[in-house]
Amino acid sequence: MRSDHAIDCSGVTAGWWYDGTTMHDPLFVDDGPLHTEWDDGGRLVLANGNRYAFDAAGTPQRVAVHRPGLDIALEIRPWTEYLSQIVPSGKRFLSHLGYQMHKIRGVNVSGSIDFGGRREALEGTAYFQKVRINSPTSPWYWGVFHARDGSYLDFFMPHLGPQALRRTARHDSPWDWGERYLSNSFQFYEAATGELHKIKKVAIAGVVVFISAIGSFLLVVPIVGGFVLGGYMLEITRRVITGERVRCCRNGAIGGD
Repeated sequence: MRSDHAIDCSGVTAGWWYDGTTMHDPLFVDDGPLHTEWDDGGRLVLANGNRYAFDAAGTPQRVAVHRPGLDIALEIRPWTEYLSQIVPSGKRFLSHLGYQMHKIRGVNVSGSIDFGGRREALEGTAYFQKVRINSPTSPWYWGVFHARDGSYLDFFMPHLGPQALRRTARHDSPWDWGERYLSNSFQFYEAATGELHKIKKVAIAGVVVFISAIGSFLLVVPIVGGFVLGGYMLEITRRVITGERVRCCRNGAIGGD
């Protein structure tokens, strides 16, 4: 059901949690009636006895999860003017086929999670996006990186190839070869100078990522162990972000450490 400022429909919510030792994937997967509205800042709620909510009506914005054995309460505040603005983007691959999205590159987050009989305080940064896809989906490499000084790096590389035949989340697969990129987007925002560097000629080979650009060379090397959704955890060299070590993975991201 749709009105001028709200939609009610069926929906699904999911989450995962890395506690520093163990990846809980999934932490939850749940479905039920979904209510979303975009008046007075916006609100997104799925409630079926359990409750999952994102309330953007004020500052701070709030994210909450309440279900047996799990309580999450987060407060979201703007970070920098550049990172916390809403940015539209998208890509058309063929005729009307493609995707549209709105993203917030970075916000500050604080709160707590109660899970497994203990409470842990949380503090860090987060990335948000809303995506609308009007095309068959393909495999992709994707990552988002935050540094403490407000620098930001992301890449998105959808591709076609044998990877589409994968049926498991294992790190290694005989299908991981021969991809052909549909697009090649890699950019780095340098907070100290306010410059946005769009890097070309990005290639992923095996478990090592080599990125070449005019006047610079970046090397991204996986850390043994992997992280999130069958991806590899990566470490960016200090040459890229002076004094910072930023970690990410193929299909997810965490902040700098």
